[in-house]
Amino acid sequence: MVNIANDILSIIMDYRNDSGIHLTRDSILNWANQFDQGDRQFVLEEFRHLLDQSIYVSKAQAKAQLRDRIEEMRTHYQYANTKAFLSETVFLDLQKEGKSQKHILELLDEVLHENYGVRTKDTGNSAQRNYVYFDDGINTGGTLFNQIKNWLLIDNKLGLVTGRTIRLIVSVFYYHTWSWENVKWRWKKELDNDKIKDRVDLFYDYVIENHPNFNNQKFNLAYPAAGQPGVVTSFLAKLHDGAINHENKACRPVNKPLAESFFSSTQNRDRFESILLAKGIGILNQVNKAYKQHRPLGDVSPSYKTYGTGTLFFTWRNISNTCPLVFWWEGHGWHGLFPLQGRG
Repeated sequence: MVNIANDILSIIMDYRNDSGIHLTRDSILNWANQFDQGDRQFVLEEFRHLLDQSIYVSKAQAKAQLRDRIEEMRTHYQYANTKAFLSETVFLDLQKEGKSQKHILELLDEVLHENYGVRTKDTGNSAQRNYVYFDDGINTGGTLFNQIKNWLLIDNKLGLVTGRTIRLIVSVFYYHTWSWENVKWRWKKELDNDKIKDRVDLFYDYVIENHPNFNNQKFNLAYPAAGQPGVVTSFLAKLHDGAINHENKACRPVNKPLAESFFSSTQNRDRFESILLAKGIGILNQVNKAYKQHRPLGDVSPSYKTYGTGTLFFTWRNISNTCPLVFWWEGHGWHGLFPLQGRG
């Protein structure tokens, strides 16, 4: 187990270093030792395999991906050079202090200064044609939906975007296919505009394929199959009365994905998901009063009657609460692998 822990550490070692957090081999082993004795080595081995699927973004990788994103946008929108693109681009700053967007914009500022000799405050100085919304990921999509909806309602931005006078661009390290489709559908419905869902451009590095109605999804997340050991159906029955949606999608169809390309094998997927689910339920059983969005496999909309979002993606900056609880929960006899920032 020591060698496996060292391998894991070599990938995630810069997690929250900017906040004074420094993961160690022992902290990884201590996390693993909270699982049942027969599962500890397996959990570490499978997690190491998953990390090899590019589900962790270090700070250095993030800077490289941000620079690549700027060049990708410049090419996509057919600007002659990066300076011309930046002179017509505004980077939206809509989230509250301490949220992920602020941190990404700070990193972007470094990237622009190091590579192009400009700062984010200096862009969009000749025209304001491109409006870019950066974030780390699209998980449930609630934050993105609300902030962009409010922005579109200011100064006829909705008309300008749908009329293609200006561009609205969303850029993330990763996104969930189901959440992105939900966000677009909600914009269309609540803004009463059929065009808006096709007028927002999405740029990304990694896709979490989890839409239950799309064909050939990889389901590269924690999404247990019905009938597997540890899939506790009584958990759903005990959820609060407001959890009424998507119970029929709470479990992955037993024959999906068609070919396993994310976990090390179909059998190991089933085992890993069942372990995370059972431990997450055990954690919540210790809580006197959980928030309505809490689920063993990560937070969801309170109205969802599911086991959780199941996100398996991590960045140097923080961990999403849509990840399974075993990775981030603190208290009630459990210590997560990734110490949280900004959440209790």
